[in-house]
Amino acid sequence: QIVSTRNFSRTGVKMPAQPKEYGTTEPMSLNGPSDEDIAITQKLQSALEPFGVFETQDEKDHRAVVISTMNELVKNWIRDVVLASGHSAEVADHAGGTIRTFGSFRLGVNNKSGDIDLLILAPVYVNREHFFDSFAAILKEHKEVDDLNLVPEAYVPAIKLEFMGIEMDLLFAQLTQTSVSEDIELMNVDLLRNLDDKSVRSVNGCRVTDSLLGLVPNKETFRLVVRCLKLWAKRRMIYGNVYGYPGGVAWAIMAARVCQFYPNAAPAVVITKFFMIYKDWDFANYEISLCPVENHPHGWRLPTNPWNTRDNGNDLMPVLTTSYPAINTCHNVIASTFEMLKREWRRGSVFFLSFDSLALSPVSVRSTSLVLLPLAIRFNPCLFVGLSAPLDPSLFFDGVSPRCPVGLLFS
Repeated sequence: QIVSTRNFSRTGVKMPAQPKEYGTTEPMSLNGPSDEDIAITQKLQSALEPFGVFETQDEKDHRAVVISTMNELVKNWIRDVVLASGHSAEVADHAGGTIRTFGSFRLGVNNKSGDIDLLILAPVYVNREHFFDSFAAILKEHKEVDDLNLVPEAYVPAIKLEFMGIEMDLLFAQLTQTSVSEDIELMNVDLLRNLDDKSVRSVNGCRVTDSLLGLVPNKETFRLVVRCLKLWAKRRMIYGNVYGYPGGVAWAIMAARVCQFYPNAAPAVVITKFFMIYKDWDFANYEISLCPVENHPHGWRLPTNPWNTRDNGNDLMPVLTTSYPAINTCHNVIASTFEMLKREWRRGSVFFLSFDSLALSPVSVRSTSLVLLPLAIRFNPCLFVGLSAPLDPSLFFDGVSPRCPVGLLFS
């Protein structure tokens, strides 16, 4: 879990003769970290450890077993569906099928209690109705499954569950191939051709995550920065799409852009620059994009246009995904939450700018940057409205599961 100082030196990361360029603009600085930057980064990491942002090796190994077990469950289910459809055993054996991780786990920034986002990639014989019918029935009877919740009508349909002690969101995509191999290449844009909209949105979760990792200069730096920012955003209660704030992917894209600006900097420096940049960023005229927006492929197109200023010029906070078709991950941000974000970036810039004078510890971090400020103090006056209902899935709306308490705040 420790960010290795071997990647850093007094003169910075050793650069190749012709360094790879990242982002849509030139870097703001190519300077490497000083000894002080490295020392502060190590203090920051130590200060974050008590918050559960790093997993032990045993916890990592358990997640690997969970994913492998789910993969076998999926493969056996797909084979059974193909056979039940009247195809031969040879066709069923050849059909394959696999799963892919995406989101925070795939980026390597999940915390101890984080869930796993999984995409099931099925051959043409298996459809979404099978997913919510026969596969859900298998999960319901499985001894390692708890808290099963089907959300077929969501924008991205999913099955939410706890499997072997780990929370999961399962997405499904029906591909056009008769056989889906373990090593299928998802970054090939032609894979999206002739897929239904829900499958496209599901597959793009993986495509965005995989492409994002290839757009950061130093993955180790990026991961520590994202871990810190996610913890900060959650503690400051400005995290989550359903609340009108950036979600995990959006925070990761914003962090990656600052990594591109400072490709050789230590994580502590990148975090400081994050707040200094975004507190003054002109979102009305400059979107956050890690790469040029990809246009429609030659000869075919999806119904959805990639993000553009003509169609999406009213977006308050454009933070764009990295694969076709590019979308704004912060389309749900509204005026009030946008103002709150800017306020918190200004506040964060004051604290993190003083990194060099901080004796960082879990206590100092908790009492300054990551303090969980009561809503009644942040919004005055305010009115809380609590909602409750029986644990009946038919009463849940838009994917809200029994694990998610629902509340409204008016100020």
